[in-house]
Amino acid sequence: MLLSIIFLVLSCIFSLKFIILAHAALSVIPLIGGNQKNYIRDDEYDTSKFMYKKYTADIFFNEELSKKQKKSYLIDASIIPVCFVDLNDFPVSNTICIFIENAAIKSDNNFECTFSFLPLSEVKFNIEGTGIHFFLFDGKYRIGEGVVTGIKDAF
Repeated sequence: MLLSIIFLVLSCIFSLKFIILAHAALSVIPLIGGNQKNYIRDDEYDTSKFMYKKYTADIFFNEELSKKQKKSYLIDASIIPVCFVDLNDFPVSNTICIFIENAAIKSDNNFECTFSFLPLSEVKFNIEGTGIHFFLFDGKYRIGEGVVTGIKDAF
């Protein structure tokens, strides 16, 4: 009999705590959800906020690098720092990391690759056409150069 009374009292206490906690949780949920803002697209056809670009490039490495070293720089999913330059080899960008998505050998010293910028949303340099030159770096050493040959939208 005593055991039954203890069980009944404990059940009431824990039930009351459960009811209080449930009520508190249900009261807080609308407060959290009420501060969310839905993004409304300004223009039905404005995809620039949702798209990023991929680029194709031809890359030429310095002759003193071995064939194995050249391939190791352009393996799929590698990251390499580059600096874009004008026709007089004067820098027109800061050093920017690019993400090599894939690369193919065109000849002994010529590679074709697809790349995108890292981080995707914070690139301060915009490529608006093809033919833009860039230098590739390993640390402080310039190991090669490239030229942008194509631009394509990606998701």
